[in-house]
Formats: sequence, structure tokens, C-alpha cells
Amino acid sequence: MRRFVAVVASLVSVALLASCSFNPQSWLPRDDVQLAADRMAEIVEAINAKDVTALRGMFTEYALTEYSDEIDEGLTYLLSLFPNGDLIWENPEHRPPVRESFDDRKRTTLVRALYRVTSGGRDYWLYFPYFTVNDQDPHNIGIYGLGVTARTETGTSGPEGDFFSWAGSVNDTHASNPPSVYIPHFDNSQLSDDMMDRIVANLNTQDTVGLKDEDFAQYAQTQNPGALDDEIAALFALFPAGDVTWEPLSDEPLAREASDGDNETLLLLPIYQVSSGGNDYWLFFADYTVNTIHPDNLGLYAIGVAPRTTSGDSPQEQALFAWAETFDVDAATPAGIFIPE
Repeated sequence: MRRFVAVVASLVSVALLASCSFNPQSWLPRDDVQLAADRMAEIVEAINAKDVTALRGMFTEYALTEYSDEIDEGLTYLLSLFPNGDLIWENPEHRPPVRESFDDRKRTTLVRALYRVTSGGRDYWLYFPYFTVNDQDPHNIGIYGLGVTARTETGTSGPEGDFFSWAGSVNDTHASNPPSVYIPHFDNSQLSDDMMDRIVANLNTQDTVGLKDEDFAQYAQTQNPGALDDEIAALFALFPAGDVTWEPLSDEPLAREASDGDNETLLLLPIYQVSSGGNDYWLFFADYTVNTIHPDNLGLYAIGVAPRTTSGDSPQEQALFAWAETFDVDAATPAGIFIPE
């Protein structure tokens, strides 16, 4: 009797698998998070060995067939970030998210693997979307993208925003966006507007912590912390109603750049027109949106505000414009907030 039951159960299982066109291997017990961690260890090993062939081999067959040149270009850039082969990664306690979908009973599993890594005393994010199962598209098993960017404590730098925007575009199980290796293509106007959004939000909520601790660069905070607190209070006093609005720039923001080997600095120096309480103002800021030369000076460095007139040549405006012209990538002008009297 037991033998009869076992045979029937076996036949039912075979019939079910055949009728559903399943891949039986994809339904075996599997730890997708551990698979991603194992893959991460292989990625780090390949980066440190500068083994581009090993890295290419981790991508899906579809990615290598349709986007081979783009992936090669991206891997060349990625390896250039770690010339010393000293990349170290942290296996996090949290589990990266796993997405699954089913289409005609065919299963697709994607792990969105994000890890913290360090190299040369600097911190980075490393992200890769990893198809561990893909019954819907067997040519798309493996990693679908790979990217690295510098990491800050707040996670709100311009480059990080660009990086996470890219990561968000390659994180769905249907692979609706092309596979890629992340290469930053900074849009200065967008980076400038992103910082302006945060400044205005902090002005309208009178959020000292948000403006000082989250947006100002660490270097700027430590230059003269007591004075910066007083300057922020004076800045907030200009806009007590919480109704600050701003107008987009008509041209690209002024940018100053410097490079030192593979390291670079990008300083944006925009001047926006803002309004509050029926009054018009100029709002200038200096923002280090990229700074791998001096990583502690990444973020907001200075803000200046002056009433805006039709002629644009009032003493306060002239003082603000003259002060704004003194900024360069070497941070020779002291950090802080300037409100001309």
C-alpha cells in the first residue's frame, strides 16, 4: 500500500511539472540573499585582481549579447576607481530586498544587492541587480548591472543622488531598462536644483539640523561651528513665514573644476532668484557636488542672500556678487553664510 501511494504521488508530481512547463531546479530551496553575498565576494575578488574577464562573465547572456560595448566601457571606468586592488566590503546584517514575479507560472527572482565598500580610506556604495532565477527569460540569469559611487554619511550628495537614480532604473524583474555598468554623467543644472530644493525646504521649516548637519560639508561645519550656528539663525530670520519660492536658472550654473590624477573636484556656484513675504532676493550658494580630492569637503560650503532690486546694483547686491566671485575649488574663501548689511 505504501509503495502504491508513493508511485501515485510521483506520477502526480511529474504530471504537474509537465503541464506547467516549470523548470524544476528553480523551485528547489534556495537562499537568494546568500547567493548575492557569494556573488559580491566574487565581484570584489575580480575588481582587486583587475580581472575584467571574470567580471564580464558574471553578467547575463542577454546583457553581453546586446550591450557588450557599453558594459566593456563601464567596466573600464569601474576598475579605474580602484587602482590599488584594496577593495574591502562589509557583509551587512540587513538582507537586501528580493523581488519575485510570476508570468504563466514562470518564476523570476531578482536580488537588489547594495553593499558598503572601502578602498584607500574612502567609502563607496556598490550595487548590482542579480537575477538568481529567470524561467521567463533563461538568457537573463546573472547580474544585470553593476555600479559604484562615493558614499557620504548623509547619503544626500549630488553624485549619490545620480547613482541611486540609476540603480532605481535597473531594479525590476521584467528588465524593462537596459543592462549597464554605471558611469556618472553629472547634470550640473540638476545637481544645482537638487541642492536648491533642500535649502529652500530647510528655510521654510527652519530646520537647523537639516541645513547644517545634513547639507553643509563636514569641513565647512568644523571651520567655525559656533559662528555657523549664529549665521543660520540670522538666515532663518530673513524668512519667518516659511513661504520661500524660487525660480529655475536660465543658464547652466557656474562651475569650477580641478583634477588630481583619478580624483576630481566640482564646485557649483549658482545664484537663484527667490521670493518670500512679498519681497525678492538673490540666493547664492557654493556646493562641492564632487570632491574625491578632499572628501571631507563634499556638500554645501557657503550661502549668501541679498535683497533683489530691478536695477541689480544696490550696495547689498554688489557686495553679494563680489563675495560670490571669490570662490574657487581650493576653498580659500572661508565657509559660512553671508548677509550683506
